[in-house]
Amino acid sequence: MESSTHFLRPVHGTGAFAISRPLHVGRSTVAVEIDIWDDKDRLCVRVTQLVALRRTHA
Repeated sequence: MESSTHFLRPVHGTGAFAISRPLHVGRSTVAVEIDIWDDKDRLCVRVTQLVALRRTHA
């Protein structure tokens, strides 16, 4: 439904790692925040997404 990406700085070093957190979990939507850090513990990217859930009927 919505996605926002903020590129704060380039990733330097040999790699990067990400941490994701649910901000809201509802019956029809989920909001998450994802942070990407470089190997020097500097925040490089922050992504916020709002996703609509669809139920499958088996």
